[in-house]
Amino acid sequence: MDEQARPMEVLPPEKRTQVLPNQSAAMINRANIGEILSLFRDNVGAGNFSIQTLERIKVPSGGATSFRVDTAGGEDSARTLKGYISTYRMGRIYWKSKDAGKKPPDCTSRDGFVGIGDPGGSCKDCPFAAFGSALTRDGGKGAGQACKDIRQVLFLLEEGTIPHLLNVPPTSLKNFTRYTLSLLNTRVPYWGVLTEISLEKVQSQGGIDYAKINFRLIEKMTKEQQEIFRPYHLAMKELLMPSIIDASAYEVEDDEGQGQRPAGGVSDFQPNSDPDIPF
Repeated sequence: MDEQARPMEVLPPEKRTQVLPNQSAAMINRANIGEILSLFRDNVGAGNFSIQTLERIKVPSGGATSFRVDTAGGEDSARTLKGYISTYRMGRIYWKSKDAGKKPPDCTSRDGFVGIGDPGGSCKDCPFAAFGSALTRDGGKGAGQACKDIRQVLFLLEEGTIPHLLNVPPTSLKNFTRYTLSLLNTRVPYWGVLTEISLEKVQSQGGIDYAKINFRLIEKMTKEQQEIFRPYHLAMKELLMPSIIDASAYEVEDDEGQGQRPAGGVSDFQPNSDPDIPF
């Protein structure tokens, strides 16, 4: 990679809403990307890095609308966050018992198609991936899936250099899919835009409050910026795809005998038979 940053494209005012302002794209230059990738190669090559060590963006339980964000100074909160979806993958995670999170999952999938473990095999044909297979807190069958469908996102904050890990819970999958498809319709890669995420409080028909993640396009990269950023996207994809999926992707624990809830309020998981909450 060149060591000197290439100048940003200057467009007339009427077109500037389609490109990133300088302060938003401060890290998208060849020198910065080259330096960051060099550091990643050093760490990954030495076996000292995995996505499990990344700081996290967490979705609270109970319908709270502020993200919990790991920082060098401790945990912070934010109602909205801006950054880049540097890469993501589909995934699945399954426990045989309803005591999910108290032990390693029995079966996981790193791509959403093939499960590894018990029962393993084709996720498409697995009975635990069917709606109506979920276990309720009393051990009965719920309306959702026993095997949880998730998306793991490496979200690079606007002024960041190393991405945060964001586990998109089942209740936000529809919003995430709609967003990425809308970007496809505009012929721009999902990693080639500045994205804002926020939380919306939703109440199910059964009266349970939970939060959905909303995704919004802020600005698009120029073609030149996409060319510069592409190696970062590919490096993050190479890092994410082979990594394991463990219980932290879908953490739950007993809540003083009141059923299960996310560990530390990390997800919007509320096991029940309410059809509005499809898990």
